[in-house]
Amino acid sequence: LGNLLWADTLDNGGDDYAYGVAVDDRGNVYVTGESYISGNYDYLTVRYDSLGNLLWADTLDNGGNDRAFGVAVDDRGNVYVTGNSFNGSNVDYLTVKYVKFKDAGILAIVSPDTVYIDSSYIPQIIVKNYSYEDTLSFDISAYIDSAGTYIYTDMESVCNLSAGDSVFINFDQWIAPSNPLDLSLIFSIITPDMNPDNDTISQNLYIREFIPLTIDSAVAYDGTDSVPGIDDDDYVILYFSESTNTPVIDASNIDSVLSLSGGHSWLDGSGALGPCYWNPDGTQILINLTTNISLPTIAVGDTITPDGVTIVDIDGNPCSSTVVLEGSFDPVGIREERCTERIMLNVATMYREGISFSYHIPKNEEYSICIYSVDGRLLRKVEREGAGSYTGKISGLVSGIYFLRLEQGEEVINRKVAVIK
Repeated sequence: LGNLLWADTLDNGGDDYAYGVAVDDRGNVYVTGESYISGNYDYLTVRYDSLGNLLWADTLDNGGNDRAFGVAVDDRGNVYVTGNSFNGSNVDYLTVKYVKFKDAGILAIVSPDTVYIDSSYIPQIIVKNYSYEDTLSFDISAYIDSAGTYIYTDMESVCNLSAGDSVFINFDQWIAPSNPLDLSLIFSIITPDMNPDNDTISQNLYIREFIPLTIDSAVAYDGTDSVPGIDDDDYVILYFSESTNTPVIDASNIDSVLSLSGGHSWLDGSGALGPCYWNPDGTQILINLTTNISLPTIAVGDTITPDGVTIVDIDGNPCSSTVVLEGSFDPVGIREERCTERIMLNVATMYREGISFSYHIPKNEEYSICIYSVDGRLLRKVEREGAGSYTGKISGLVSGIYFLRLEQGEEVINRKVAVIK
């Protein structure tokens, strides 16, 4: 009927000419011609889907002027482009073949980088079929390397993964050794494809006696004086994953114990800092700011880096995880209101076959407590309602790593715990 369905122009920077076009059995459109690049003409071939979306483009420079005039596609999706190329003294014909792009790649490692001694560990990754059209089947290997020796190997097969889709892969369970080690966890797609750069991925795997202490979050709060920016009653609270040794933090050591990115400082222009208070179980520290002479340079968005020595858990494991300061020093409410708005979760003890914990619920609304295995399986879920402070116990667990999760509304706290029989 002559209705225009789509149109596209392509500007590759210089003069661009199209001479040939072809369509495959899926409606994809291939256009070839020449493009002026860096002093001469090169082949330029592009592919559109049936709706006119550009899928890929490729240029070919054979040294002199190269001009493509024809393009064809066979029933397997291979693309053929032909034209001529100046070799320095005369013009030759030049024909090239493009095969269908086939690539499977590893998107990410999902399994954690730290595991408790003698506990179970399941290597996990996400892989994706980056091919434009083809469904792929391929094999993936997982290795745990100790100083050049593989102490764990496994292989899993992915079957009929559609183009553009991704899938979560679990490998066989591994039992960590009885002593702390620094290992390497390696995954590799062993079926060849057209892009080997994304076929292998690795990370450090730390075997530790206890789960490392981390800072779950760091939040800036405005005090009772509704003044924009930092004033004398503003403060920061750091929330830790478990109880700490509650060391003294003051003006003499805070910039080294909890250093800030960008050369920023907790101290005001006179080198002073307000008092710092730990909560009773050592899972939170409140740091009061002061503004003598000039304001401290700490800012929301700063990265806080512990020194890895001063703050440790009750088993002596240091805190070295970084955290980005969130919240705001601008007026958003009074301190008492802000302090009671957060849910809290503390693991009290880990004992044979279970864990005990305490938690605080600030709002008289529904909340849930869940326990997950290290591979993400939900093992138990309790749903309750009502504000208050409570204790709980979960029994009947085998040795291993678990995740305890407390959730109310949009607030979520996760704690990693270990059980040893």
